[in-house]
Amino acid sequence: ARRLQRGLGMGHLRRGLQRGALVAACIGLGWLVHWQVDSVGVSPTEAAALPPRFTAEAMQAHRTSLLRAAMASQLEAPQFDRDEILRNTAIALPDFPPDWSVLDVQVYPSAAGPSVAVVFRMPGSGPLSLYLAHAGHERPLPLRMLRREDRSVAYWRRNGLGAALIGHGDDAALQKAAALMMSSIAPEAH
Repeated sequence: ARRLQRGLGMGHLRRGLQRGALVAACIGLGWLVHWQVDSVGVSPTEAAALPPRFTAEAMQAHRTSLLRAAMASQLEAPQFDRDEILRNTAIALPDFPPDWSVLDVQVYPSAAGPSVAVVFRMPGSGPLSLYLAHAGHERPLPLRMLRREDRSVAYWRRNGLGAALIGHGDDAALQKAAALMMSSIAPEAH
């Protein structure tokens, strides 16, 4: 009986030591991975400079909108009710200059709730997409440019909204259009 009791007690001690060794190995592995990631050369400052998530969501909405436009069975919605969109999404759409043609307006899901994508055409341009999504309390970002796939993306964040303008072609024209959109989106849009 004593041997059995000692054997059971030693088994309990052995299992405890095994668990402790497993925890120590996991912590050591975590530090090793952390050290390896740091040695790749991506500093926290560089990681912070990566484009926000809404730019990837904007590209997905842009691709989906272009796909819809190419499908005969998917009707475009160039007519839209600004007030209804504001009431239901809490996103105010900007005013578009009279010589710009709105081709389609759609509501899409995003990580922060509903988003709105407007496909339009400026004189002499191909289709452009303006994507607006809630940004919560993230700090404002000035207008920035990036290339995703074969598209130029102008993006910014202010007044609780993240916005991206996506298109082909002239980056200067896209930046100018983005600046115009940026100034016409109402501050109470979020």
